[in-house]
Amino acid sequence: MAGGLLQALNYEAVVFSLTAIFLVRPVIGWLSLLGNDRWLAEKLVISFFGIRGLGSVYYLAYGLKHGQFENPDLLWSVIGFTILISVLLHGTSVTPIMSWLDRRAGRAGGSRRAGVRSTATAQNQEPVAPRVP
Repeated sequence: MAGGLLQALNYEAVVFSLTAIFLVRPVIGWLSLLGNDRWLAEKLVISFFGIRGLGSVYYLAYGLKHGQFENPDLLWSVIGFTILISVLLHGTSVTPIMSWLDRRAGRAGGSRRAGVRSTATAQNQEPVAPRVP
């Protein structure tokens, strides 16, 4: 970032990045969970955080090597800005959101499904971690 990665950034690129983070990724995440039996709050959290990773850096580098693009500096700026906002947003919100999700599920280390408690927990024994589908 300090080396000028964001220099080509413009208003449209910022709007695109914010739309990708706050609209596209959550909607696609939500749609990918259709038919899943997870409870609503968990689906919302998964959709908000979305798929994580730096795959876009690899794909852009690959694309630029194999194709012609009008403004590659703008593309790098968009990816850099999107990653920066995602890291800041998700990095600062993951702990409070996961704590909220745990409190909502009424547990401190077991299942994240609302109202689901293991038999061991109900009998004041050590809880058994549930299988995640």
